[in-house]
Amino acid sequence: MPKLFKRILLVLPTLLLVSIVIFSLLAVLPGDPVTAILGQEATPEAALALRAQLHLDDRCIYNTGVGCWRYCMAIWGARLSITRRSSTAFCSGCR
Repeated sequence: MPKLFKRILLVLPTLLLVSIVIFSLLAVLPGDPVTAILGQEATPEAALALRAQLHLDDRCIYNTGVGCWRYCMAIWGARLSITRRSSTAFCSGCR
């Protein structure tokens, strides 16, 4: 159990650092993801709506936190659903 806890503690700072680097590069690099998705002919209203939907107007630290949260929930949520499905299949086979 201590090894698992130690690995989780090592993964979290790594995930945070990688997320900060990615979101910082997105903010610094030239180009706009909204223009790439909608094209040059997009209306300003559509661009603002997509920017809000993708949370591109939010601060970098907020996007990093949300990205880390979604990543952790995707990993643990997938593992929980696999565990539930396998335990349900196992229990139904025992009847």
